[in-house]
Amino acid sequence: MGCANSQLPPSRGNPGGLVPTRAGTDKQRYKQWHQAELLRGNTSLECPSTAKIVRIFTSSTFTDTRHERNALMERVYPVLKEMCQQQGYEFQVVDMRWGVREEATDDHMGPELCLKEVDLCRKLSTGPCFVTFLSHKYGYRKVPREIEATEFEKLLTKVPTDEAVALLKRWFQKDENKVPPIYVLQPISSMLPDFRTNDQSRKNSAKSEWSQQSMVMQSALADAARHAVDADRAHLYAESVTESEICRAMDSNKDVSRQCIWFDRKIQDIDSQETSYLLSRYKECLGPEERDRDSRQRLSQLRDITLAKQLPAQNILSYNITWHPNGIDPSVVKEHEEYIDRLCEDFQFKVSSMITQAIQARQDTYLSHPVFEEVVQHTLFCQEKCRAFQGRTETLQEIRGYLIGSSRQPFILHGPSGSGKTSIIATAATSAWETLKSKAAIITRFIGTTPDSSNIASLLISIISQLGELYTFDTSDLPPTIKDLREFFKSVLSRATAEMPLVLFLDSLDQLDPSGDAKQLLWLPRELPLNVKIVLSTLPEEKYEILPRLKALFPSSSNFAEVPILALTEVTSIVDTWLDQAGRRLTPGQRQTVEEAFSRCPLPLFLKLSFDQTLKWRSYSPSDTTVLQETVRGCIDTLFQRIEELHGKILVERALGYLTLSRSGLSETELEDILSCDDDVLNDVYMYWTPPIRRLPPLLLVRVKAELGPYLADRGADSVRVFYWYHRQFIEAALDRYCSDVKDVVQRHRALGEFFSGIWSNGNAKPYTDSKGQSGKADRHVASQPVKYGTNFNRRKLNNLTYHRQRAGQSELLMEECLCNLEFVSAKLKSEGLRQVTDDYLDATSRFPDIQPLKTLSEAIHLSQSALVTSPDELPAQLISRIKDRNGLEDFLAQCYASPTPFLLPSKRIVTQTGGALLHSPAEHTQEITGLDLTCDGKVAVTCGMDNSVKTWDVGTGKLLCSIDDTGPGSNRVFTACADTLVVVVTSNNIRAFDLHSGVEAYTVSSYMANSGFCVAGKDRTAMFVFLGKNVQIYSTADGAFLGTSSNAHLQEDENMGSSSVVAGSEEFVAVSEGNHGNKMFIFNIKDASFLSTTIALPVSIGNMKDIISCAAFSADRKHVVIGGGVSRHHMFFDIHNGDLVRTLPGVKHDRMSPFLHATPDGNYLISSNWNNVVIWDLQKSERHIVLQHNHRSVINALTVGMRIFVTVTTDLMLRIWDLTRDNAEGLGALLAEQQPLKTDVTSGAPSSEYFVLKSMYTMDSPRFLLLHGSFQHKGVSKEYIRVYDVTTATILRQVKLQKSDQLILPCGDRTILVGSWDRTANILDLVTLTFTKQLQGYLPKMATSPNDIRVIASNKAVTPTKARRNIKVYSLATGRVTSVMKAGQSERISGLQLSTDEETLLASTTKGPILVFNTKTCCFLYSVNTTAVSLKNVVDARMTSHNFLLFRPDVGDKHSVVVWDMTKKTEHCCLRTQQSEGPVRRFDIVADNTAVVVTDAHLHVFNISTGEQLDCIHSRHGTSRICCRYNSPYFTTFNNDIDDNAVKLWQTSPVKCVTSFTPDIRPREIFLSRDGRTLLGYFNTTPYPVLWTLHGRDTPTGGDTEGTERLPNPYGNNYMEADLSCPREHLTDDPEDPDSDEDVVT
Repeated sequence: MGCANSQLPPSRGNPGGLVPTRAGTDKQRYKQWHQAELLRGNTSLECPSTAKIVRIFTSSTFTDTRHERNALMERVYPVLKEMCQQQGYEFQVVDMRWGVREEATDDHMGPELCLKEVDLCRKLSTGPCFVTFLSHKYGYRKVPREIEATEFEKLLTKVPTDEAVALLKRWFQKDENKVPPIYVLQPISSMLPDFRTNDQSRKNSAKSEWSQQSMVMQSALADAARHAVDADRAHLYAESVTESEICRAMDSNKDVSRQCIWFDRKIQDIDSQETSYLLSRYKECLGPEERDRDSRQRLSQLRDITLAKQLPAQNILSYNITWHPNGIDPSVVKEHEEYIDRLCEDFQFKVSSMITQAIQARQDTYLSHPVFEEVVQHTLFCQEKCRAFQGRTETLQEIRGYLIGSSRQPFILHGPSGSGKTSIIATAATSAWETLKSKAAIITRFIGTTPDSSNIASLLISIISQLGELYTFDTSDLPPTIKDLREFFKSVLSRATAEMPLVLFLDSLDQLDPSGDAKQLLWLPRELPLNVKIVLSTLPEEKYEILPRLKALFPSSSNFAEVPILALTEVTSIVDTWLDQAGRRLTPGQRQTVEEAFSRCPLPLFLKLSFDQTLKWRSYSPSDTTVLQETVRGCIDTLFQRIEELHGKILVERALGYLTLSRSGLSETELEDILSCDDDVLNDVYMYWTPPIRRLPPLLLVRVKAELGPYLADRGADSVRVFYWYHRQFIEAALDRYCSDVKDVVQRHRALGEFFSGIWSNGNAKPYTDSKGQSGKADRHVASQPVKYGTNFNRRKLNNLTYHRQRAGQSELLMEECLCNLEFVSAKLKSEGLRQVTDDYLDATSRFPDIQPLKTLSEAIHLSQSALVTSPDELPAQLISRIKDRNGLEDFLAQCYASPTPFLLPSKRIVTQTGGALLHSPAEHTQEITGLDLTCDGKVAVTCGMDNSVKTWDVGTGKLLCSIDDTGPGSNRVFTACADTLVVVVTSNNIRAFDLHSGVEAYTVSSYMANSGFCVAGKDRTAMFVFLGKNVQIYSTADGAFLGTSSNAHLQEDENMGSSSVVAGSEEFVAVSEGNHGNKMFIFNIKDASFLSTTIALPVSIGNMKDIISCAAFSADRKHVVIGGGVSRHHMFFDIHNGDLVRTLPGVKHDRMSPFLHATPDGNYLISSNWNNVVIWDLQKSERHIVLQHNHRSVINALTVGMRIFVTVTTDLMLRIWDLTRDNAEGLGALLAEQQPLKTDVTSGAPSSEYFVLKSMYTMDSPRFLLLHGSFQHKGVSKEYIRVYDVTTATILRQVKLQKSDQLILPCGDRTILVGSWDRTANILDLVTLTFTKQLQGYLPKMATSPNDIRVIASNKAVTPTKARRNIKVYSLATGRVTSVMKAGQSERISGLQLSTDEETLLASTTKGPILVFNTKTCCFLYSVNTTAVSLKNVVDARMTSHNFLLFRPDVGDKHSVVVWDMTKKTEHCCLRTQQSEGPVRRFDIVADNTAVVVTDAHLHVFNISTGEQLDCIHSRHGTSRICCRYNSPYFTTFNNDIDDNAVKLWQTSPVKCVTSFTPDIRPREIFLSRDGRTLLGYFNTTPYPVLWTLHGRDTPTGGDTEGTERLPNPYGNNYMEADLSCPREHLTDDPEDPDSDEDVVT
């Protein structure tokens, strides 16, 4: 990833347009003020809804709209749901009476819940929120569940019959606990126990009895109300549930035109039908005549006044149909079928239109601003937590004191789960507004409650964005890396001012996702800027990591506060307040029960659970039912049991089980869908009734969720709002109660996996067996689960499907749907990032270790990390190239080849394949790794790098465990210490120690000098030794304490110890060499803290050369020190005590001595390196083994425990983990194993051990052929060769041995080349016949050894400076003769040539100016340009268009621009200017007729040459070193060859965009496009053959591959030929006819 500029961006006047500055009407000004106040943290204001939900309540009388509802559910709702999902919205339909059993009406809560749902839909829904299907039926009239006591008693006096009075007195009981007292309608089963029996006959009898009695009571109350209360109150006793829903939706709803719809079905002849049971389902007709007449009158008023007059005409959709003996029957009556079809079409069109308009309207307002949305969500949460808060005065006062005090460190509140931390933080944030007198900016985040507060990256972006709005600075281009984002966050805190100080409240740090090293708190400043306060809360347990880390960061701070235990006096006050807010009281006995229970468990959560239970206590409740538990767990179990009894054990068990086992929570619609696929649940729900659609009735889940309301929290997961347990105790209790059986847990995970796979969506019917044993299939109408919804990734599927398939043990489905599914892996890689993908594979291979294809694929993914971390589209190419054993992966690789995105495949193996010794190669460092160490057990590796970070790794999995950033500049060595509890890192100016596991800093030793030698040694590595000059300073690794100093008396006056000293340590000794490449070694005795008298001196090397100490280690027996000689290349064993040389392992000529040396604890091996290999010396056999080849990278350290698993680092970004048992005999990483002795190398007589080294490569006119220039190395002698390579057959067709002096090679067409020699002659070689056909007339200019001095034009002529470099001569390549000399009439030497893109104009730069311009067609000099005017000395790096525009970087002045010079007018035309903050211009080129690309440090800019307008700016990881383009080619390429980014990128020229890329494991030396611009090719260091890339993929653009090259002409035939042309050539005498009369340059 690139590193964005971390400096504070400039301020801007209007912060994002969120808070407008232009005054408008009073209403507009109020909105502006309201928005600004919310942003500043005023939590007292009412908040608008920010939920991205379309939630529609459907209201009807149910029995007459069965077909309509079923059709909408089957045909329309899925379409609307998918439409909303594509725009990032959730679609919900609330149908509260569909599928509800009579048992669910037992507590009479249904109507109240319906009205609550209407309110919720009005509040949350974007667009339509209410749809009614009111037709001819008025609907069910309910008996009120609660009636105020005074009114009830007044009503009783007006009830006309004694029977009704008796019924009312029987069914209603007075509850004195309610304030004011009420009469409560008793549950049906309490009076009629058979209402809930399993005996169907008795149940039906009870239902019938309740129906009769409830009708009597309702009629009596309605009649009495007409005489006892006013008309409005009386109406409430007589209205139907349907009318109450409609009135609730229409009441004070100013947005009825945008929110409410009426689908009005009129049955024309219904009133003329005879009364029957069927007719009664469509209209009231079987009741008492007076009651039915009243219902019709009320219906008429509801239709004609409430609906018809309030709704606009376009929101009333009417349908006229006729009655049928079967009622409404679309399966039989064509008219009815057409009506249902038209209803579905109208519903879909109308609702989708309203949704689209509402979403668009929302996008045009501040509600769509993510900052405002986030602020509102946390404000609402804060208000909810404050609503019932009481007490905690001392803690709040402590926070208040901190806010007005002078402390520059955060305030930390900690306490166990359930202690009330969140409520304290919420109340403190609310009161801070008053404390700071409304002038502060208060930002509050309750971590984990929203998607943008769940992980550190989104949390910081959210806070920074809000700060940008408050302090008016630009946040549109935030840093892309988490490291830079952390630093940017810390820097913007300083924007706070005395006029507007900043207070940041962050609750529940323990809830942060650990990704991005969030829990290391690297984003938290050690010292807060002025005018900034930060209040944090966390759980105290060590397993959550936060509190120990905070104590380590702020060890001397007094700002830590533990949440105190609630005092009993506070409990009394809290309970009184809560009761007052709830409008309730308790009897004395009940209050005593609460206080006694709390004394046994003084936790706020326990008090809240107990209080919620008391809310259900009536004054008449028997004492044996008003009992409280003694623990939080007991309360939770009681709550669960009560909900199971109310709503069914199976339903509650499954619903809460699915929720608890979910990865991060479920949305309401997800859980409803999952339960709708659970046939055990449905069979229980449908025990006595089977609905027309096999789904869970929505009301049931709504009721269960309502029972758990306070203990469930909405939170963010995968960009969706889900709900999950708010307290950890609920998670633990639910796991024990519902997830204790292993088989059941597996089955739950299977069901969750099925849902996220989408197997039962899109009309795919799920089989079932009902409770009666009958089998069938039914569509469950669940949400589809594509990988993407339009352009948005389905993150819920990507993050949950693998999780549940793994835990269900479904390895085959896991592979098929996820890990061996290219679409899935690619989507997750792009959506979630590389680490989440590798974690999936690591988890899967640990659960299913015997599945080899899965292990192979996991290995390939891990080996591809350096490419995929920045270029996820390379996934198909990387996997195809790396997977060696393809058994079991054939289908997956076929998916890769058919990838919809283009990808490049190389013709040769240039990446490490699976099955070799390399297991993992993570590349988390952003700059070169400089240090490596291993824990004693070999399980954890530690690295440090030039990016100033220390990272710990799991050696077994290659997984990053911890990243410690900002360790200090020049971090160059790292050690484990103190029995592997600490990590010690050495920087350029200090020594720092960190906890190995948590990353918490232990101490800093700031007295360290950069030019010191350093070592960690002693038993368990408990001491540090710093060598400088003639002294060693000793420190404790435990705490950094200084232990003492010792001098080395054995050093001569001119000898010192320091940073160039080689240092090695053991438990007893430290060996240190004399600095400055010395050959003496001194031994320091740790126990005595003194140097031994022994001085070890290396013997004189070969040729009496002084040997130097390159590396050292102690032998396992602690008797010897082993020293590597840098000159001799020997490994020498010296006796520690007498300095005698006791053994020598001889070096190898041309080797390089390793910079490190390690002896294994068993004394059997020495570990070192040789250039890019690891070298193992078998000390028992004195044998040397070269292993683990590192692809042209120098190994700087290699460590192992046990000689099987090795960990190595080289001069790049990657840690490499190897399994030596898998190393092949040829050495791992010999990526171009195709290198073989040339079987055709006969003429030259070269021995078979010689290898061809490709030095340069040239394209020829035909894309079929390449010209290779290289050499054979033999006994130090280099032999030059030219080869012709056939791209089609990948074979060598011609090979020519040249003279060593033949260095200038230029292709001229497809069969000839120009060979220039150091003697300044040039010959034309016919590659078909392998003969020189002619020698160019005269001599080339002196030192003409590069293409800058000679240019071939159109394959038929060449131009070069004359002998004295003052003019230009033109050769005919057909004759070899000079055809003309273009004289410029000037005396300066020509130093370089450049052609325009169409090759018609030649530019020549001169040593002191000017620039000369020639026409290559007419062969004449045109004019000169003064270099002072253009600030350009050499044209080699300039580019010229066919329109005579010269592009160049000025030699002096502006380094951030490319000048466009009009060569015709000799004036500057325009400037292609980049931002100064993006660094200087590194490269540029012309990629199309009027398009240029300009490369800076991290961006590729696209410009219109004619206008200078920047067309695009594309982020590039490290900038681009090289650009290669061809005139009129559809592509150009970029690549780096001088930094740690090997990516080769293919770009489209019009419009400019990256088509694809490929990142090899070895660095490219050069990358080209063929002459036709359609073939990508290149070569690498020490490779014998070129590498060609072919463009693959289902949607591959035209061109970009070698397809069809076999049809191109082949002048060489199919037979191989070679020739030796290295013998001296006959030189022609000076030609008197040579028109080059320019006097030769005198040297």
